[in-house]
Amino acid sequence: MSKTKITFLGGLDAIGKNMLVVEHHNSAVIIDCGMSFPDEEMYGVNMVIPSFEYIRKIKQKVKAVFITHGHEDHIGALGYLYREFNFPLYATGITLAFAEGKFAGAQKKELQKQVIASGQVYEFDGLNVEPFDVCHSIPEGVGFIINTPDARIVHTGDFKLDAKPLDGRLTDLDRLRGLNGADVLLCDSTNADQPGWTISENDVGKTFDKLFSKVKGRIIIASFSSNILRMRQVINTAQKYGRRVAILGRSMENNFRIAQDAGFITCPENAVCGIEQAASLPDSKVVVLTTGSQGERMSALTQMARRRYDRMKLKREDTVIISASPIPGNEKDINETVNNLFRIGVRLFYDHVKEIHASGHACAEDIKTLVKAVKPRFFIPVHGEYQHLYANNQNAEAAGVRRANTHIFQNGDQVEVGRSVCRLSGRVYAGPVLLDGNYGADPQEPVFEERHQLSRGGIAVVACVLDRTNKLARPPLVDGSGFLYKKEQEQFLPLFKERIAVLAESLKGSDKEQKLKKELEKFIYDRLRRRPAILVNIIDL
Repeated sequence: MSKTKITFLGGLDAIGKNMLVVEHHNSAVIIDCGMSFPDEEMYGVNMVIPSFEYIRKIKQKVKAVFITHGHEDHIGALGYLYREFNFPLYATGITLAFAEGKFAGAQKKELQKQVIASGQVYEFDGLNVEPFDVCHSIPEGVGFIINTPDARIVHTGDFKLDAKPLDGRLTDLDRLRGLNGADVLLCDSTNADQPGWTISENDVGKTFDKLFSKVKGRIIIASFSSNILRMRQVINTAQKYGRRVAILGRSMENNFRIAQDAGFITCPENAVCGIEQAASLPDSKVVVLTTGSQGERMSALTQMARRRYDRMKLKREDTVIISASPIPGNEKDINETVNNLFRIGVRLFYDHVKEIHASGHACAEDIKTLVKAVKPRFFIPVHGEYQHLYANNQNAEAAGVRRANTHIFQNGDQVEVGRSVCRLSGRVYAGPVLLDGNYGADPQEPVFEERHQLSRGGIAVVACVLDRTNKLARPPLVDGSGFLYKKEQEQFLPLFKERIAVLAESLKGSDKEQKLKKELEKFIYDRLRRRPAILVNIIDL
């Protein structure tokens, strides 16, 4: 029986919230600790993170946290993990720089950081971790080769194959071929359902070059704020055509500084300017690099598209480029931004133009090539929705993995792995944690159903004061929010108060408030076909 197991705590139900644990006997390492964004039904929720319930149970075994790269879906929950624990954190230099922003002052002082290097083996009492280079849309991404006495596991992290990456960092297929096989391959699935090869960043550069050479007005480019290589690409192209770049959006500005400090962006001091300086330049000399590629409500591009951004106004002569792929779930917000941009009349390029953005994730042919390099006995797709995981299993089968040896697991699954075994061996709690302010809530909390009800029907608040004879001492008070339209108030409120008076004086027993609530719910539904939340307060004199 193998003593090596993998526990999936996130990343197998949706894009984001990536986190898993690899254990062998008395050692364990955590791989990634990411967040995802709430969906429309999670009213009031700021972000979604994995549950740390299982980590609490095995905290004595955990030797380190290893991070594949600096995207939010892989590092976004680190600050919350380190509120409880202080495991050593292992990552490449720039990934640690991105992670720094997740920690509060005291956490930063206590944090044990280790800058890792590809090819170096990190040993933890029978569990060894070796990073290897991968090409992604952020610098210094890595995958991991994890060796135990029972199994060799390869985790790709997020990757793609690009023959000419902007930073020269190829996915290290030679190292993977040199393994002469692996027991288990955990493979990025985000673009697994996309046929062919992922396009090269160099193709995007050629598209930018063509556009910059032809456009006479301002150029506004929206991209992921963490896409440092795209940022560098824009700055270099702007310099070529005599334009200065203004950077908008707090996260974009912060990441630009991180990239400069790490040496990934080097440019003359006057290549980048503030938006106020850009306003004094001719339009033909301006490029604006901004957040908002996913239609985020408070981002600069979204606010500009709504004509609500004070620092900059769009005009018909502008060219707007959205250089990012839509993250599943963001399509509605992106479409709203696109429609608003078209209403303004700008010239717009977005994901319907093939070479305006290069994904950081492998398409089907990239994946098949990597599978053939690794030659795994067992294949487990990770990082994606079920459709992506399913498609990735088909890729693995096409690359030579037996169908019986491809698996789809769920968050919470514990998988025993070894030379000839890959099987479900247990389950742990791995439900999402919804962060509402400082509180981490379970999705089943009644408060979310209550908020859902409030969003649909509003709330009515009723207060009655009864004298000793059970009659109203004064007229009932009715207040509320999202309950009545203005035109209804004059006609409905008198009838509603009259009904309250009749019902209140007929109530007896200790549950008068509950009885009145039920009767008023029925009355409102009969008259308005609406179901607001109703709060009743009866005061007996």
